Amino acid sequence: MSNVINYSHKFSISDSEYVSLRNELIQRILLINSQATNAITIVLTMWAAGLGLFGIQVANLDNLNAMHNLILCFGEVGVFFCALLILIPLALKSGENLKQQAAISAYIGYFYYELIKENKIKSSIIYPWEYVSELTNEIYNNKKKDKSVLTMINSEYPILGLVSLIFTLVLTFANYCFIFESHKDVGITTLFILLMILIGIIEILIIIFLYKKTNILMNMTPILAAKSKSYVKIAKDMGWL
Repeated sequence: MSNVINYSHKFSISDSEYVSLRNELIQRILLINSQATNAITIVLTMWAAGLGLFGIQVANLDNLNAMHNLILCFGEVGVFFCALLILIPLALKSGENLKQQAAISAYIGYFYYELIKENKIKSSIIYPWEYVSELTNEIYNNKKKDKSVLTMINSEYPILGLVSLIFTLVLTFANYCFIFESHKDVGITTLFILLMILIGIIEILIIIFLYKKTNILMNMTPILAAKSKSYVKIAKDMGWL
C-alpha cells in the first residue's frame, strides 16, 4: 500500500507568501553583506593593534631584553591569532545565511517560477526580471568558467585569515631574529620554533574551515540540488504536475 497521499487539485500561488519569501531573501543578502563588513572592520582593528605593538617593539628595540621581546612577540602573534578566532562565529553565521538563502531560492524557483511557467499561471507580483535573473544566475548552472568566479564570492573570511597568517609568519621571523640572534640557548630556541609552527598549523586549519563554511559552491549548490529534487517530489505528490 502506497504511503503517498495524492492531493490532486489545481495549483495556486499565494501573493503574501511570495512577497514574504522575497523579503526574507533580500534580508538574508543584506545580513551576509553586513556580516562581511563587520568582519573586515573588526579584523582591520586587530591588525592595527598587532602592528602597533610591533611598532613599539621596533622603536624600543635597544632598550628591550630577550624576555621583553618574547612577551611582545606572543602579544603580537596572539592578536593576529585572535583575529582568526573571531572570524569563526562570523563565518558560521554567513554560511547559515547562505544555506537558508539557497533553500528559499529553490522553493521560489520551483513552486513559483517553474510551476507558474508550466501551468501558465499569471501573476501580478512576480516580475519577469526575477525569474530571468534566477535562470541565468551562475549559482544555478554547472559551467566551469563560472565556478572560478563563484569561489571568490563571499571569500572575505579566508582572505582575512590568510593575511593574518602572513602577518603571524612575518612577525614570528622578525622576533626570532630579535630574540635568538644573540641568545644561543638551543632548548628555548627549539621550543619557540615548535610553538610557532603549532600556531601556524592551527591558523591554516582555521582558514580551511573558514573557506568551507563561507564558500558559495560548497554551501548553496548542494542545498539547491537537494531542495529542488525534494520539491519536485512534493509537487508530484500534490498533483501539481
